[in-house]
Amino acid sequence: MSLQFIIGSSGAGKSYFAYERVIRESMEHPERNYYIIVPEQFTMQTQKTLVEMHPGKGILNIDILSFERLAYRVFEETGGDNRKVLEDTGKSMVLQKMVQQHRKELAYLGSQMNKPGYLDEVKSLVSEFMQYDIREENLAEMKEKAKDQPLLEMKLKDVGILYQSFREFLKGHYMTGEEVMDVLLKQLPFSEKLKGAEFLFDGFTGFTPIQVNVLRELLVIADRISVTVTMDEREDAFSPGKPYQLFFMSKQMIRTLAGLTRDLEDPVYLKPSGQSRFAQAPALQFLEKNIFRYRKGVYAEEQQEIKIFTAPSPLEEMREAARRMSELVRTCGYRYGEIAVITGNLEEYARLAAQVFEEADIPYFIDEKHSVMMNPFVEYLRAAMEMAVQGFPYESVFRYLRCGMSEVTREQADKLENYVLALGIRGYKKWSEKWVRVYRGMEAEKIQELNEIREIFAEEVRELAQGFGSGKKTVEEYCRILYEFIQKSNVWQKLKRQERKFKESGDKAMEKEYKQKLLQDFGIEFNSLYTLYNNPMGRFGAFLQRSGNLKRYMKKLFDAFNADTVGALMCRTQISVDYDGQLYDCDFNLAAGIPVVGNQKIFDVTGKPYQVRKIRMDKHCYACTAGAGSS
Repeated sequence: MSLQFIIGSSGAGKSYFAYERVIRESMEHPERNYYIIVPEQFTMQTQKTLVEMHPGKGILNIDILSFERLAYRVFEETGGDNRKVLEDTGKSMVLQKMVQQHRKELAYLGSQMNKPGYLDEVKSLVSEFMQYDIREENLAEMKEKAKDQPLLEMKLKDVGILYQSFREFLKGHYMTGEEVMDVLLKQLPFSEKLKGAEFLFDGFTGFTPIQVNVLRELLVIADRISVTVTMDEREDAFSPGKPYQLFFMSKQMIRTLAGLTRDLEDPVYLKPSGQSRFAQAPALQFLEKNIFRYRKGVYAEEQQEIKIFTAPSPLEEMREAARRMSELVRTCGYRYGEIAVITGNLEEYARLAAQVFEEADIPYFIDEKHSVMMNPFVEYLRAAMEMAVQGFPYESVFRYLRCGMSEVTREQADKLENYVLALGIRGYKKWSEKWVRVYRGMEAEKIQELNEIREIFAEEVRELAQGFGSGKKTVEEYCRILYEFIQKSNVWQKLKRQERKFKESGDKAMEKEYKQKLLQDFGIEFNSLYTLYNNPMGRFGAFLQRSGNLKRYMKKLFDAFNADTVGALMCRTQISVDYDGQLYDCDFNLAAGIPVVGNQKIFDVTGKPYQVRKIRMDKHCYACTAGAGSS
């Protein structure tokens, strides 16, 4: 029935105070249920902490749950909703279907949805709408307000069509993860376990509208709800505050929740004490109380808790960090698991950390995610399926041939490419037939070699082509064809082959990543290292664009610029010539279709004195000037 806030600064001991109270009261009232609600990622750690704090090392009448797990706990008791929960992939599939059905109505988004990443953005927007309980009438209001902004109005109209059709499709069949809270809201009054229970909400910086609705309902059926709030105890907790102030979000949360009930208990204000995070570190405690505050104090005492050092490069930073970590472990009794390295630029420092920590024999974990699209095996599968579904077009075929999983080598693929481009080879039928034509400028005796390579590829994909090209099949049948194709391809052996290539080149971070993946997925172990490097153009450039990695890849090249490479660039001493005599400053410019200044051909300069020329450059030039330069 009542609501109480436990307020204190970060590290003041809010969680400790609240957990201790819950444990004490749960022992005094074993018949009552206690629920601690925390963000999903904190459930395990909170459970571990409660067990360690409990005198009996057991928490029989205390449940540690997230909002979602609370919902499923209630559904187990009350029956809930029998609809299946639609996962992220399912959302994408449904949205794609809605786009196809309503393409003619989508004045703006209809032409945009095929662009890389666009569907994911719309899916994210739809999820956010559902999470914040945005309804069709809210979208109509937004659209009305955007009358003087035609483009925005058009976008809102399209989003409204997709949002409405998406929700209509789900009715009676599926629900999303966001809708689970809606279902929970309806089932809460029927839960006997929650009636008279006590709730503690810990670790939240705010609540979504649907979560606020759940809290409103819980206030009706629960005995007491406590909420921890991170805010300096010197602040006026119930004042509105300004958006630019440090604790504005905390004050917003307090005012929103306080408006749900009249039965508001006096808040508990916690000042730093012996249980505070910085109790044994007065300098850090001083920093916490004064950083980002208007009234800044000066710590006048000598201290050893905060040290600042400078280094000439990020690499040297990491080496000094590794040295100090080793010193702490060796001389101060710390364990590596008790040390954290925090950076504002994980993208750059993760690679360096992996390299340095491997060299220093320091065990580590890097908290980063990798796009599955960057995995060569995933690219192999996508290329194979596109190739089979689209009728073996040039682009898909050579994406497949160059992902390192085919029996056709890269060198052999290069030999095939010119012939395929020159004669317009398309479709599996042409790949399965003997090639006899010779294009202008081609040596006739090479046709036999090309046919030998063609036969390797044609035999390799024959069953895949026949399976996908012989009429409509069920999803199960297509999956079976693809699975058998993967098995026949001996993917694990090819991954082992890539491992050996990695070992030869020596990139410790990349080796470790492949080492982990191969062990987890295929039980393959190896002991060394490997690097991948490519120019961001052609199929690789298109792949980077599709997977949303082009900008990040270019930044890596840009940040790795080495002025010492400029003097040895091949474009300074060489020239590239196309099949028709067109001149290019380098073979990368040739591939990109960027001819020399003046658009000259070899016939224009043959027999004439050498002339100093201006070299045309583009973004791919950064690949030649990164690190030790391009070969």
